[in-house]
Amino acid sequence: MLSVPDLNDKGYGSGYTGVGYGQKVPWYKKKAVLWTAASILVIAAIAGGVAGYFLSRDSSSGKTSSGRTITSVSKDSNLHLSFPGMCYSPPYSSFYPNCGDTIEGVQQDVELMAQLTTTLRLYGADCNTSALVLDAINRSGVNMTVFLGIYMDSDSTVFDRQVTAVTDAIQQFGTDNIQGIISGNEYVLNQFTANGTRGQAAAQDLVISNMAVVRTKLQALDLKKTIPVGFADAGSMITTALAQGSDFVMANVHPFFSGVGINLAAGWTYEYLETDTPASAKLATNKPPIYEAEVGWPGGAFANGSLTLNGSDASLANMQSFLDSYVCQANTNSTPYFWFEAFDEEWKASQYGGAESFWGLFNSDRTLKDITIPNCEPATFD
Repeated sequence: MLSVPDLNDKGYGSGYTGVGYGQKVPWYKKKAVLWTAASILVIAAIAGGVAGYFLSRDSSSGKTSSGRTITSVSKDSNLHLSFPGMCYSPPYSSFYPNCGDTIEGVQQDVELMAQLTTTLRLYGADCNTSALVLDAINRSGVNMTVFLGIYMDSDSTVFDRQVTAVTDAIQQFGTDNIQGIISGNEYVLNQFTANGTRGQAAAQDLVISNMAVVRTKLQALDLKKTIPVGFADAGSMITTALAQGSDFVMANVHPFFSGVGINLAAGWTYEYLETDTPASAKLATNKPPIYEAEVGWPGGAFANGSLTLNGSDASLANMQSFLDSYVCQANTNSTPYFWFEAFDEEWKASQYGGAESFWGLFNSDRTLKDITIPNCEPATFD
């Protein structure tokens, strides 16, 4: 069982301010510009068009013209299949409209991540991300399913373009490796940050409406199975109404951004997901499963290698501590979560500094950081 702090007295130490992903006083009032921009640019980092990619494929067979296997990543004894899910954005050159990630690179990523998890979570469909990942899974022959992502912002054409990219990828590669589709990531949070509770209400309505649009598009494909459609948002933005319109609920929960010290981080994360704002989803009559869509700890910070935010310290030692205190304990508690994240995203360093680009278990060159991966049986996604 995870060590759970006493939430009644908020005993997180003198540095704790009560602000964070899901605390009653939201952290984003202090970090609004950085995190709103980061949320948008993380998805921009996986943006782009699909047409050129499909020209190289045989649409009748689903196989690439160049053959099944391009690269083979050796099994690493330092990696263990301990994570229920892993967050993944191709981290190299996927900036819409200047897309540059390749099937060779994505396949290497997939083969590495397959030694850690059997489930991936994506953020968007631009830059051919959906097709690249599904193709890489097919080429590698790994045991992997994926929650595809559709990014939302105030421009409806972005949503429409990504829905088209997702449905094209489904028609090309089928549904065997698709576990669900996430329509929107932190869209409600972004609108609340910009426009307060009025923006939150309008954003919630749009997320619900867009999930229905995605279901209608999927039904038109006459697929052999029903693909669940849900959403992801900051834990503090989860509501019963959102859950009622969703097939599954994904809550991003980050003790680091909540100013929780590393010694209390694991227990706080477990308690928050189970009993605080995300738990409002349990009141929905359709009873959607609730997943922890992001959880992790930054292994360092830009320039000086450390960063303290409201009492939370970004460091490789603390990343290791959170791995040790959270992963296996959460698995024992049957908590389905996605570790954030697989690879560092260096593009964030020049944009934001701080700890934004250092959450990966791997460096951006695919080398494992100086950490020890826990070894235990992972939880599962229902």
